[in-house]
Amino acid sequence: NGNKQKQELDARRAQLRDAVISVASRKTREFLLGPDGKDQLRLEVLNKINQYMNLKIESVYITDMIIE
Repeated sequence: NGNKQKQELDARRAQLRDAVISVASRKTREFLLGPDGKDQLRLEVLNKINQYMNLKIESVYITDMIIE
């Protein structure tokens, strides 16, 4: 289902970006720098994205993070 899933991701891009920003913006610096902060963020983003997806995703990767 890779190609179908990519099409769905592309079609929902704005909706998914908003979901990720919504989850991330509620996190504090201390939370994100804590021992489980990034893992918890990944899990919350995964769950939030899958609320919108018909073809569920299996994992979320954080490749860049800027914390102010």
